[in-house]
Amino acid sequence: MSRKLLMKLLIEGAACIRRATDLFFFATFIGVGFAQVPSNATYKPGEKPFNFDATPGALSKFVVPKKTSAHFDLDPYVDAFSGTVTHTIDVRKATTQIRLHSADLDIAKAMWGDVALTVKTDKDAQMITLTVTAPREITVGTHQIEIAFRGKITANGYGLYFSRYKDANGADKRMLATQMEPIGAREMLPCFDEPAFRTVWDVAITTDQKYMALSNMPVASETVTNGKRRTQFASTPSMASYLLAIAVGEFEKTTDRFENIDLNIYTVATKHKNTAYAMDATKKVLGYFKDYFGSAYPLPKLDQIAIPGKRGAMENWGLITYSEDLLMVDPVVASYDQRFWSFNVIAHEIAHQWFGNLVTMAWWDGLWLNESFAEWMAHKATAALNPDWSLTARKANAKEEAMDADALSNATPIERSVTRDQNAGELFDSLTYQKGHAVLNMIERYAGENEWRDGLRDYMAKHAFSNATSADLWAAITAKTAATGRDVQAFANAWTQQPGFPLLDASVSCNDGAQSLTLKQTRFTLRPGYVPQQTWNLAVLVSQPTAKDSAKQTTFVSLQPKMIEAGRCGEAVVVDVGGDGYYRVRYDDAMFAALKANFAALPTPDRVRLMADSWALAEAGLIEPSHSFDLIAALKSDDAPELWQDAMGTYARLMQLLRTGSQSRALQAHARATLAAPFAALGWNAKPGDSELTQSLRGNLIGALGQYGDEAVLAEARKRLSAIEQGDKSVNGDVASGVLLAVGSRASKANADRIAAMISSGKHTGLEWPLMTALSSVIDPVVAKHVLDFSLSDKFPRATAQRLVGRVARNGLHDQLAWQFTQTNLQKLFARNSKYGRRYIIAAPLSNSRDPALAEKVKSLAEKYLEPDARVETLRSVASVERNAWAFDAVKNKLSFLQAGTKRAGA
Repeated sequence: MSRKLLMKLLIEGAACIRRATDLFFFATFIGVGFAQVPSNATYKPGEKPFNFDATPGALSKFVVPKKTSAHFDLDPYVDAFSGTVTHTIDVRKATTQIRLHSADLDIAKAMWGDVALTVKTDKDAQMITLTVTAPREITVGTHQIEIAFRGKITANGYGLYFSRYKDANGADKRMLATQMEPIGAREMLPCFDEPAFRTVWDVAITTDQKYMALSNMPVASETVTNGKRRTQFASTPSMASYLLAIAVGEFEKTTDRFENIDLNIYTVATKHKNTAYAMDATKKVLGYFKDYFGSAYPLPKLDQIAIPGKRGAMENWGLITYSEDLLMVDPVVASYDQRFWSFNVIAHEIAHQWFGNLVTMAWWDGLWLNESFAEWMAHKATAALNPDWSLTARKANAKEEAMDADALSNATPIERSVTRDQNAGELFDSLTYQKGHAVLNMIERYAGENEWRDGLRDYMAKHAFSNATSADLWAAITAKTAATGRDVQAFANAWTQQPGFPLLDASVSCNDGAQSLTLKQTRFTLRPGYVPQQTWNLAVLVSQPTAKDSAKQTTFVSLQPKMIEAGRCGEAVVVDVGGDGYYRVRYDDAMFAALKANFAALPTPDRVRLMADSWALAEAGLIEPSHSFDLIAALKSDDAPELWQDAMGTYARLMQLLRTGSQSRALQAHARATLAAPFAALGWNAKPGDSELTQSLRGNLIGALGQYGDEAVLAEARKRLSAIEQGDKSVNGDVASGVLLAVGSRASKANADRIAAMISSGKHTGLEWPLMTALSSVIDPVVAKHVLDFSLSDKFPRATAQRLVGRVARNGLHDQLAWQFTQTNLQKLFARNSKYGRRYIIAAPLSNSRDPALAEKVKSLAEKYLEPDARVETLRSVASVERNAWAFDAVKNKLSFLQAGTKRAGA
């Protein structure tokens, strides 16, 4: 699943999802019937190669599905469905009972041949038990179990659901789609809903003949009877239940081919004209991955479908689902951000066709084998196939997002235990995606690019159409690196199996004109004693960028401080050249002074790294905040866009901490003065030769200046809003995004309603995300209350409305308003979301909060409505509030430079 734009899904812009797990709950919870890890205390995720019988889960290992034949009777405009499923099973031990997953389904009958089975439902465990009456038993061998069932269809975006949209004439329409990961399949049919239980799927759908039905495989046959079409699809390869996919509705498609693979991009009717960009990206990515993995995409077709109202994407084998803005890219007005996310998410989901689909994790504790690798491969492919794009800022932002979560006391490792599959959704976080991506970059560099790639190829070949654990991966890599003497597994385990990350202290000494650099690591902490100490194996790249003939050198730092030669006394030294290391660097005063003096001469990635670390260290109380703003002051108006993006990130973060008051007003004035120079150099309109990043920077500067109250920018933005409403293609997409944020942040109720109407019209596909960001960023609390009401309305797609409360708290800094709204409307919010969304509803008011008292109130609400091991989202949010409160305390009395600093140096 993509970051989903979870991140991409649950994540918005530079906002962080605070992921932290309370291991006490994991250790003490006992839930009969739930899928759990083995009770053996010695169990460690990924420690041993895949073994089906030893894999965690609630299902018995002596009843194994071989083929699942399912038929569904579906109508997008009916809130219920019926179906039958026949499981061909291999019974390895005689039994009188068979257990399956089933959630909120009404079982009409269950048969073993001509023998009726009794059905016992355990609603809490999401299981049914089928029993044959004694003395009969189901013997060892192959058998078939047939079940007839009925279920409900909601708009909650999980399992089988309907999506509302408007057609070209404004009429209300519906379509059906599925979201099975992690455990939604059991809401559509009784099945073996654990990743190790792969089976061949034969799917058939009956619906009105005016609708098109889609699934993972090509159509095998179709028949029409009395206006109903039955579509039978070809058999899938053996695959896990969470990859099952279905869509039914009025679709149009764009077709193409890549080698012998049929490619189709589906949209709802009349919207298919802007799919050329996504189709071109698909073909490029398929070619890249075929070459990298040394194996071709294994299915005869690859369908991709745009779902109205969906956020993010899902990697279903052969039928990938996306939000509309990811597949529908207008070649005239699309912003750079939209083009980037379209390409990157397509690459992420197609990478899953190998990592996750072809080779599947054994249990949810191996999710990182899916998501970390897909995220890493997506960025690798995006960079290679778009050489004109600089991903420096995006990589830095992603890493910062993960580090924010990873610095908390209850941070968890990338690879961690999952006690119940009902909580597998907790793993789709910034540690799995962003930290995993950053760590894989380091492991690849340590192992060697060729050895790493060849090991991955062997891993894919050996475990194709099966499951694997981390131990299987490391065995394949070790076989390729044995000759180098590098213990890749030992290097990697410190990063994947323990939380946190290092702080690398760098200091220099001088002797007879020669400079020596000492590097010492400790665990980064927000304050002394906050987290236990630990160490990592570090391969650190060091250079003297301003020295003649200076060579980059790799040095290894472990427990003991490491000293190396570093040029002549006073020369600037960069630690972690390129900024790829997943750690922070604190330079001593002499080193920082040399770097600041030579800041303009440093490569952009190193400058971005220095700026990011400076502010993070200031929040931890380890250096003065003025260090960070000294670097911002040193920027020139024509400096690389990545640097200005980082500067805007620092202003935004400090604004989150200050929120209101005289310091907040001083910060906004400082930001207006600083950001005016690069915006004046760029202007409102695109210029010939503008790079993608320059166009993106222009839009972001418009948005930031509007948020910070630049009246001239706001006046012009309000003028341009009408053109955007009318679909004027002369307004560049990057400028449009900035205009929306500027107007939205300072919106009156009337302007908020204008933006809301643009969202609900369905006519601004490429701007849906900027529109929602703009609407949820409103500063006026009266207007913010009005915006919150939209979360209880079907004015917006359900997936969009579900996130409004958290986004208003996060983007508009209205944590108290969000809390009051949540308290008042809790049951209504619960009813409009899937049961798994409750944890996010409860935690939403804490987004970007620094109020410990509010955190306690939210925590109490979670204790009332959630089981102990379902409170993870609340606990991570509480920890982030604590972190924000400490960061505010660390900087609030050290910002006098803001009052004096409205005139920026270096403009």
